This record gives sequence, C-alpha cells and structure tokens, in this order.
Amino acid sequence: MNEHSDHFTPQTVDGQIEHLAGRRDQQSPNARLVQTLHEVCAQDVPVIQRARARLLLHLEERQRRGISPQSVQQGGGDQMQTLGPYMQKNRSSPRLVSALAATLVVSLLVGSFIFVLTRTKHTAVGGNPTPIQPVAFSMYVANLDGVSKVDVQSGKTLWHYPLNAKGGDPRFAPATLQVVGSLVYLVNGDATASSGSSSSQSILALDANNGKLRWEKQFDGYNTSFQIIEDTLYLGRHAVGESSAGFLYALNRNDGKVRWSEPTHVGTILIGSAYQGILYVVEGNTFLALDSAHGALKWFQRIDGFFSTAPQLVDGVLYTSACRYPHCSVEAYDPARGTRLWRSSKTVGEISVQPIIVHHTIYVVAGMGDVYALDAQEQGKERWSKHVGHALSSAVMVEDTLLLSNVNGSEPSPDNRILAVNTADGSQRWSINISASPGNLVVKGDTVYYGIADGTVQAHQLSDGSLLKAYKIGKPLGVASQIALAP
Repeated sequence: MNEHSDHFTPQTVDGQIEHLAGRRDQQSPNARLVQTLHEVCAQDVPVIQRARARLLLHLEERQRRGISPQSVQQGGGDQMQTLGPYMQKNRSSPRLVSALAATLVVSLLVGSFIFVLTRTKHTAVGGNPTPIQPVAFSMYVANLDGVSKVDVQSGKTLWHYPLNAKGGDPRFAPATLQVVGSLVYLVNGDATASSGSSSSQSILALDANNGKLRWEKQFDGYNTSFQIIEDTLYLGRHAVGESSAGFLYALNRNDGKVRWSEPTHVGTILIGSAYQGILYVVEGNTFLALDSAHGALKWFQRIDGFFSTAPQLVDGVLYTSACRYPHCSVEAYDPARGTRLWRSSKTVGEISVQPIIVHHTIYVVAGMGDVYALDAQEQGKERWSKHVGHALSSAVMVEDTLLLSNVNGSEPSPDNRILAVNTADGSQRWSINISASPGNLVVKGDTVYYGIADGTVQAHQLSDGSLLKAYKIGKPLGVASQIALAP
C-alpha cells in the first residue's frame, strides 16, 4: 500500500477497510489468494524499482569520479596501472547491479508468495488445521435372535430384524453374514442337517440403513459356500437326501434373481476367486473353471484325493489345499489351462481354514494346532512352523500379526482362547482366554471384534489383547454371533 496515497486519508481509511473486508468475504479462498498476490506485487515493484534506480545513480556517480581524464593524467603510469582493473570492474558494475537487483526482485516476490500462501491456507481453515475425521462404521451382528445394526461407539442398537430361529435350535444359527454396499446378506437355516433329513436355508438381503427386507430366496438343502463378486452372489448348495448331488447358483445380488445354476456331482462345493470372466471352484476331487456369466465349463482337473479349501488367485497363480489321506498340502495351478505348477513338499494335517497368502508367503493353519509359513516362490518350501494350540478354527492377518482362534469345545475351557503370533517367525505376541467358542474374528483399525455364545461381542486391543469393551447384543442362546463391520 502506498502510504502517501490520497485514497487513504485518516478520514476515509476506516471506510476503505470495511469495504475491502466485505468484498473479500464474498470471494472464494482462491480468488482472495490471487487478489492478495496482486496487491503484494503492486506494493513491492515500485519500491524495488526506486531502490534499483538509486543504486544505479550512485554507482554511475562513482564511476565518473574515478575514471576522469584529469585524474588519470595526474596519477601517471603507475596510477594508470592501478586504475586499469578498477576501470574495467566499474564498466561491468552496471551489469552486476542489474543482476543483483533482479535477484532481489525474485527473492521478494517468492517470499511474498510463500507468506501469502501460508496466510491464505491458515485463513481458509479458520487459523487451525482441520482435524481428520475418522470414518464412521457400524457393527452388524447375526445370531439366533436376529440381525442387528449396532453403533460401535455407544453400543446402541440402531435396528433389529428378527429371524425364525425355530425355538433357538442351534442348527438354525446364521451361517454367513456379509455387508456389501447398502445391503446386508445373511444365510440362515439348518447348517448341520444330515442326509435324509428335511431341511432348507434361506438367503436374505436387508437394507443396511433401516434393516428392511429387500429380497429373500429359499433353497432346499444347506449352504456349503457363499461368495459375492462384483454384482453376483454365488452360492454352493448340498441337496439334502441325495448322497452326491448339489447345485451352484449365480444370483443378482441386488434383487436375488437367479442368473444361472449348474448341478454338481459332489455335494460340497467351495467357491473361490473370479478373474477376467472366469469363476474358479472346487468340488470334491475336481477343480473347475467356469464362465462366470453363464456357468459353462472352461476346464477341469481331478486329483486322487479331495480339495479342502477354496481356490485363491494371487499374483497370477491359483492356490488351493489338496488332501490325500492322511496328509494335506498346498498346490499351485495355472489359471489359463488348469495344469498344476507344483505341490508343496511339506505335508500337514487337515487344512480346513483358508490359507492366507501375503507377500509371496502362504500361511497355513492346520486343524490340530500347527501354523506353517511356506514360500510361494520356492514351490511351498517351509520357512517356519509353530505348534500354537489344539483345534484352530479361524485365522485373520493384520499387517505383521496373525490372529487365531483356538477352540476346544463349546463349553468354557482353558483351551478356548484367541492368540496373536508374529508372521516373521511364528512367535506368540499375546494370548487371551475366552469363556466359550468364538464366532468369526473381525479387525477394524487397532481393535479386534468377535462374538461368543453368551450373547456378547468382545472388543480387544490389537496390540496386546486387552479388553476394551463388551457389547451385550441379543440373548445368550448358546451360539456365537456372526459379525461384520461396515458403514
């Protein structure tokens, strides 16, 4: 601002400030930034120009005094030799001064820009950095009492959808709970029916916002596998009453309409990954690749045993577990042709928990309490192994920690516990005892959640296993809740 400007007299300065402040309030932060830069430039440039002009006049005056013919003649030859370099230096001094002045201009402009930018940034957020708001999420809980959406912070039930649990029969406990988009999917019904009995299961899709039923489908038999990939829900069913029959269904996950279905030769079918229009599944001793849009067979492979876990596609390779009594191993397959690439030389006991594959390492959880780390780049070569418990029923990995549930029956027992091991060497980090068999383990941030049969959901600190909170949800019906965390 020019302090000598007639526009800013003591009588008008207050009005001018109010006018400018009102005009700035109506502008966006970007517009105010541009305007401020213009004002700073307008203030700095005249000052720099005046300083440069005065410097040039001063140096020209010194040059005229130092190299006049009279002073040179009076000084003689020695003085001429002394003044020679000085004269040459003075001839170049205007260029030097111009360079210095230009540098000064750039420095002032850059400094002003940084100052204004910083000031504008702080002004835009009210003078303080905007705190990062945590992403809100809710907990969905399914048990014999029904499905509930619970606020994680307060523990308040936001909505509840009752289920027909048939008098609390644990066979009708919810088998699968998954939240995708705005829908909550639940497989409900008799999950333990034996051949020859009369049984059916239903699939429900509930609105995640209010818990209202969006669609429901009922099927004879019981569920063996459930997978949602993009907009399709794949379901494997075992038809009760037929010793070696089943179906693979593909449903539109938004309305439940059947897109296609294919009969299976073996009741148990495990649905794995889908990639570039191909769905990979295993049933009994057969590995199949199917057209995900229509169910048409692309290729199949058979082994002299049976497959125990669903196939996973990782880094362009299909991995699954194959058992040949009395041992099981990990096998790798080519997804394009179905040819087996290798079988791990390390054989273990029953593999019923889905292996976890991260950073070229395959973490295998054997049912008898052993954990193995195999090298996926060295045909399943063993890196380390640890015996950590008795019957391991589930596994979840979080960064460099592997969470395991160790179960020895549904009644309270010292062997019922959850433990965390280091993925680098299998060493135990912590272990906690639980009152009964837990449901699925779910991790969000630095907290691990799981349900138990007393009708509660436990929340523990991931770093040390300490109890943070116990949510009382539903009735103690003797079956652990299935849980999911989602917005």
